Amino acid sequence: MYFEKGESMVKAASRVYSFLDDLIKNYEKDASILIVSHATTSKLINSYFVSQSLEEFNSFKISNCELIEYTI
Repeated sequence: MYFEKGESMVKAASRVYSFLDDLIKNYEKDASILIVSHATTSKLINSYFVSQSLEEFNSFKISNCELIEYTI
């Protein structure tokens, strides 16, 4: 499902995952990187790092200005 002239969740996930793959490939292992995003992108970033069911993905919430740290 997607908005008219928008992208599907699968296409958005592909774009976000590709971005994260590039970050991991191009930065030192101990680098600190801050990513600021909207809620749906935050859900996709979380799903990149955390194995989860569709139900868990759909119920994931992030509050305004909340920080979540992931370690590679």
